[in-house]
Amino acid sequence: IVTRFSFFGKSGWKSDASRDRALLFQPERLQHRLRLFSQITLPSLAAQTSRDFHHFILTSRDLPEPTAAALADTCARSHGDPGRYSILAARPMPARAALRRFLDRRYPGQVVAQVALDDDDGLAADFVEDLRRQFALIEDETPDISQKLPHFVSYSRGFGLMLRDAAEGGPTLFRIRYPYINLGLTMIARDHAKNILAIQHKNAPRKFGARLIGDTPMYVRGIHDFN
Repeated sequence: IVTRFSFFGKSGWKSDASRDRALLFQPERLQHRLRLFSQITLPSLAAQTSRDFHHFILTSRDLPEPTAAALADTCARSHGDPGRYSILAARPMPARAALRRFLDRRYPGQVVAQVALDDDDGLAADFVEDLRRQFALIEDETPDISQKLPHFVSYSRGFGLMLRDAAEGGPTLFRIRYPYINLGLTMIARDHAKNILAIQHKNAPRKFGARLIGDTPMYVRGIHDFN
């Protein structure tokens, strides 16, 4: 499960903060992102009915020290076992290259399923369990799938969580449907150069092949002033 936390580098993200260190590391923004990460993203992973996954967090080498320490602390408290997650504080570089190096080091020569999850979003508690069921169905339906990688799994239904101040009526939850949304999008690949941070999430599943699931809501997307 791949999460970027205030990573300064080329990653396909095109907001003003992605190109401006001052905006990216603005204290109010960092506090807000860390709060959402701690209250939405990490609890959704701690609640998984299947715990057989690794959480990779890509952040910046220049992340202010207090935030870096808080990030490490909240991950340790949520995941518990240090073997369940990795935090990589990288220099400015393409995000896909940082992920490739991690995959090459941890999973050399292996087929790896990579799940995209932003630091203000969450997954359904049975996401990993259901994803493994989808893998089995893919293998049954396409016996030679290992020769046709990469392949994708996309859950199109979820919830949008509109975060507002209490004076504006408080948070609002509503249903959304977005095929190939970059939230829970899963890429099964052997070539680590073709990773979840190296593709266009709207186009790659259509090009290479995907299993699209649209029945049960499987994610929560945070919508707020800092995204």
